[in-house]
Amino acid sequence: MEGVDDYWILTELSNILHRNKREGLREDIFITPAGGASEAVYISTFMIGQKLDVFALFDADNAGTIAKEKLLKNWLLRYNDTSTSVMTLAEALEKKEDFAIEDLLTEKYYIENVKEVYKKLVHGEMKIIGKGLLCNRIERYFEDNISAVKFNKGSVANHIKKKLINANIEDIPKDSVENAEKLFKLINSKL
Repeated sequence: MEGVDDYWILTELSNILHRNKREGLREDIFITPAGGASEAVYISTFMIGQKLDVFALFDADNAGTIAKEKLLKNWLLRYNDTSTSVMTLAEALEKKEDFAIEDLLTEKYYIENVKEVYKKLVHGEMKIIGKGLLCNRIERYFEDNISAVKFNKGSVANHIKKKLINANIEDIPKDSVENAEKLFKLINSKL
Protein backbone atom coordinates (compact mmCIF):
# COMPACT_ATOMS: atom_id res chain seq x y z
CA MET A 1 0.00 0.00 0.00
CA GLU A 2 1.09 3.54 -0.60
CA GLY A 3 0.56 4.94 2.88
CA VAL A 4 -0.25 4.37 6.51
CA ASP A 5 -3.68 5.99 5.98
CA ASP A 6 -4.49 3.18 3.54
CA TYR A 7 -3.21 0.62 6.02
CA TRP A 8 -5.38 1.94 8.86
CA ILE A 9 -8.57 2.02 6.84
CA LEU A 10 -8.13 -1.32 5.07
CA THR A 11 -7.08 -3.13 8.25
CA GLU A 12 -10.12 -1.95 10.17
CA LEU A 13 -12.51 -2.65 7.28
CA SER A 14 -11.10 -6.17 7.11
CA ASN A 15 -11.55 -6.58 10.86
CA ILE A 16 -15.18 -5.45 10.65
CA LEU A 17 -15.87 -7.94 7.86
CA HIS A 18 -14.26 -10.74 9.88
CA ARG A 19 -16.34 -9.83 12.95
CA ASN A 20 -19.45 -10.15 10.79
CA LYS A 21 -18.47 -13.53 9.25
CA ARG A 22 -17.71 -11.96 5.88
CA GLU A 23 -14.54 -12.08 3.82
CA GLY A 24 -11.75 -9.78 4.92
CA LEU A 25 -8.06 -10.28 4.29
CA ARG A 26 -6.74 -13.72 5.15
CA GLU A 27 -4.77 -13.81 8.38
CA ASP A 28 -1.55 -14.75 6.57
CA ILE A 29 -1.64 -11.59 4.44
CA PHE A 30 0.14 -8.53 5.78
CA ILE A 31 -0.37 -4.96 4.63
CA THR A 32 2.82 -2.96 4.38
CA PRO A 33 2.44 0.83 4.16
CA ALA A 34 5.24 2.32 2.10
CA GLY A 35 5.02 6.08 2.59
CA GLY A 36 4.03 6.96 -0.97
CA ALA A 37 3.64 5.53 -4.44
CA SER A 38 7.32 5.61 -5.42
CA GLU A 39 8.34 4.06 -2.09
CA ALA A 40 5.80 1.28 -2.65
CA VAL A 41 7.76 0.35 -5.78
CA TYR A 42 10.96 -0.08 -3.77
CA ILE A 43 9.35 -2.07 -0.97
CA SER A 44 7.51 -4.27 -3.47
CA THR A 45 10.71 -4.85 -5.41
CA PHE A 46 12.53 -5.86 -2.23
CA MET A 47 9.76 -8.30 -1.29
CA ILE A 48 9.62 -9.75 -4.81
CA GLY A 49 13.40 -10.17 -4.74
CA GLN A 50 12.98 -12.15 -1.51
CA LYS A 51 10.56 -14.49 -3.35
CA LEU A 52 7.55 -13.28 -1.38
CA ASP A 53 4.11 -13.18 -2.94
CA VAL A 54 3.14 -9.54 -3.46
CA PHE A 55 -0.03 -7.68 -4.31
CA ALA A 56 0.99 -4.06 -4.89
CA LEU A 57 -2.00 -1.73 -4.71
CA PHE A 58 -1.72 1.88 -5.86
CA ASP A 59 -4.12 4.81 -5.87
CA ALA A 60 -5.58 5.47 -9.31
CA ASP A 61 -4.01 8.89 -9.66
CA ASN A 62 -1.00 10.17 -11.59
CA ALA A 63 1.60 9.15 -8.96
CA GLY A 64 0.03 5.71 -8.48
CA THR A 65 -0.19 5.03 -12.20
CA ILE A 66 3.44 6.05 -12.79
CA ALA A 67 4.62 3.89 -9.88
CA LYS A 68 2.56 0.92 -11.07
CA GLU A 69 4.06 1.16 -14.57
CA LYS A 70 7.56 1.49 -13.14
CA LEU A 71 7.11 -1.64 -11.05
CA LEU A 72 5.66 -3.57 -13.98
CA LYS A 73 8.22 -2.51 -16.59
CA ASN A 74 11.43 -2.14 -14.60
CA TRP A 75 11.17 -4.89 -12.03
CA LEU A 76 8.59 -7.57 -12.71
CA LEU A 77 10.25 -8.51 -15.99
CA ARG A 78 13.36 -9.41 -13.96
CA TYR A 79 11.42 -11.39 -11.34
CA ASN A 80 8.75 -13.09 -13.41
CA ASP A 81 8.98 -16.29 -11.39
CA THR A 82 7.11 -14.80 -8.41
CA SER A 83 3.40 -14.59 -7.68
CA THR A 84 2.95 -10.85 -7.98
CA SER A 85 -0.04 -8.71 -8.84
CA VAL A 86 0.12 -4.99 -9.44
CA MET A 87 -3.05 -2.91 -9.71
CA THR A 88 -4.54 0.45 -9.04
CA LEU A 89 -7.49 0.56 -6.69
CA ALA A 90 -9.72 1.59 -9.62
CA GLU A 91 -8.67 -1.51 -11.58
CA ALA A 92 -9.21 -3.77 -8.58
CA LEU A 93 -12.73 -2.40 -8.03
CA GLU A 94 -13.51 -1.96 -11.74
CA LYS A 95 -13.93 1.81 -11.43
CA LYS A 96 -13.27 4.13 -14.35
CA GLU A 97 -12.34 7.30 -12.48
CA ASP A 98 -9.47 8.28 -10.21
CA PHE A 99 -9.90 6.28 -7.03
CA ALA A 100 -8.08 6.11 -3.70
CA ILE A 101 -8.79 4.54 -0.32
CA GLU A 102 -10.78 7.58 0.78
CA ASP A 103 -13.07 7.13 -2.25
CA LEU A 104 -13.76 3.61 -1.04
CA LEU A 105 -15.59 5.09 1.95
CA THR A 106 -18.18 7.15 -0.02
CA GLU A 107 -18.15 10.91 -0.21
CA LYS A 108 -20.88 11.44 2.39
CA TYR A 109 -19.23 9.22 5.03
CA TYR A 110 -15.79 10.73 4.46
CA ILE A 111 -17.08 14.31 4.61
CA GLU A 112 -18.90 13.55 7.88
CA ASN A 113 -15.55 12.50 9.32
CA VAL A 114 -13.77 15.55 7.90
CA LYS A 115 -16.36 17.74 9.64
CA GLU A 116 -15.84 15.87 12.93
CA VAL A 117 -12.06 16.37 12.76
CA TYR A 118 -12.35 20.03 11.72
CA LYS A 119 -15.48 20.87 13.73
CA LYS A 120 -14.08 24.22 14.89
CA LEU A 121 -13.47 25.31 11.29
CA VAL A 122 -16.17 23.63 9.20
CA HIS A 123 -19.76 24.57 9.91
CA GLY A 124 -22.82 23.55 7.95
CA GLU A 125 -22.69 21.85 4.60
CA MET A 126 -19.40 21.20 2.82
CA LYS A 127 -20.01 21.50 -0.90
CA ILE A 128 -17.30 19.54 -2.64
CA ILE A 129 -17.25 20.20 -6.37
CA GLY A 130 -15.36 18.99 -9.39
CA LYS A 131 -13.97 15.63 -10.37
CA GLY A 132 -11.02 13.60 -9.25
CA LEU A 133 -9.92 12.06 -6.00
CA LEU A 134 -12.11 12.94 -3.02
CA CYS A 135 -9.13 14.09 -0.93
CA ASN A 136 -7.98 16.43 -3.69
CA ARG A 137 -11.44 17.97 -3.93
CA ILE A 138 -11.59 18.44 -0.16
CA GLU A 139 -8.12 19.98 -0.22
CA ARG A 140 -9.37 22.48 -2.82
CA TYR A 141 -12.39 23.21 -0.61
CA PHE A 142 -10.06 24.02 2.30
CA GLU A 143 -7.87 26.24 0.09
CA ASP A 144 -10.93 28.15 -1.16
CA ASN A 145 -12.92 28.36 2.08
CA ILE A 146 -10.65 27.78 5.08
CA SER A 147 -7.31 29.31 4.21
CA ALA A 148 -6.23 29.38 7.86
CA VAL A 149 -5.44 25.65 7.86
CA LYS A 150 -4.33 23.07 5.35
CA PHE A 151 -6.36 19.87 5.00
CA ASN A 152 -4.59 16.86 6.51
CA LYS A 153 -5.98 13.55 5.24
CA GLY A 154 -3.85 11.64 7.79
CA SER A 155 -5.78 13.23 10.66
CA VAL A 156 -9.06 12.20 9.06
CA ALA A 157 -7.80 8.66 8.37
CA ASN A 158 -6.70 8.32 12.00
CA HIS A 159 -10.12 9.53 13.15
CA ILE A 160 -11.86 7.04 10.84
CA LYS A 161 -9.60 4.24 12.05
CA LYS A 162 -10.55 4.94 15.67
CA LYS A 163 -14.25 4.91 14.76
CA LEU A 164 -13.93 1.69 12.75
CA ILE A 165 -12.25 -0.18 15.60
CA ASN A 166 -15.55 -0.33 17.52
CA ALA A 167 -17.96 0.11 14.60
CA ASN A 168 -20.71 -2.26 13.62
CA ILE A 169 -21.04 -3.15 9.98
CA GLU A 170 -24.27 -1.14 9.88
CA ASP A 171 -22.30 2.01 10.81
CA ILE A 172 -20.48 1.92 7.47
CA PRO A 173 -22.06 2.71 4.11
CA LYS A 174 -23.20 -0.42 2.30
CA ASP A 175 -21.21 0.55 -0.82
CA SER A 176 -18.04 0.83 1.26
CA VAL A 177 -18.57 -2.60 2.80
CA GLU A 178 -19.23 -4.17 -0.60
CA ASN A 179 -16.22 -2.49 -2.22
CA ALA A 180 -13.95 -3.51 0.66
CA GLU A 181 -15.13 -7.11 0.52
CA LYS A 182 -14.67 -7.18 -3.27
CA LEU A 183 -11.13 -5.86 -2.87
CA PHE A 184 -10.27 -8.38 -0.14
CA LYS A 185 -11.66 -11.29 -2.18
CA LEU A 186 -9.47 -10.22 -5.10
CA ILE A 187 -6.35 -9.88 -2.96
CA ASN A 188 -7.02 -13.22 -1.25
CA SER A 189 -7.44 -14.93 -4.62
CA LYS A 190 -4.21 -13.44 -6.04
CA LEU A 191 -2.08 -14.44 -3.04
